[in-house]
Order: sequence, then structure tokens, then C-alpha cells
Amino acid sequence: MAFLWMGLSRIMRLTEHFLGSPPQKGIVTYALSGNRQRPLAGALNAAIFNTYRRTKAQILYWAPPMIIAYLAMDWAVKKYVILSYCSVIGDFD
Repeated sequence: MAFLWMGLSRIMRLTEHFLGSPPQKGIVTYALSGNRQRPLAGALNAAIFNTYRRTKAQILYWAPPMIIAYLAMDWAVKKYVILSYCSVIGDFD
């Protein structure tokens, strides 16, 4: 429990005392983070699944209006074709 209130330098001195040797100085090590080694690791896989997840979540918001708009345009084009080829005013139904 006493270790909780000790300062970091005191704990380091105690570990030096019990372990026998102070930490070595003058040894420099360099490391490269994982983001620097492979910055796009898994990006394509994540993009595919993220696109699927987002589309699945939003499909009910944009699909019904698109289907309704398509059906309305299809009906309007068919009606236009019928009305534009009528030769006599009384021909259309």
C-alpha cells in the first residue's frame, strides 16, 4: 500500500536496489509505428464492409422515394406515348 504514495523516482531507486543494476544509458532504439509501416492496411476491406453497413442502414430512407419516382415517370412516359399517337381526340381511353 505504501507504493501508492511514493514518487516515481523513489520507486525507480527501490527497483535499482532490489534488482541490482540501474537502467542502461546510451542505448538508443528506434521504432516505426504500425501506421507508418502500413498506412492503408485493411482499408479496402474496411471500405467494403463499411459501405455495406451504411447502405443497409439507409436503404429504407432512399429506396421507396426512388421506386415511387421511377413508377411515376414510367406511367407518365407511357401516357405521353399513348396521347401523342392518338389521331383523333376520341381515340384515347
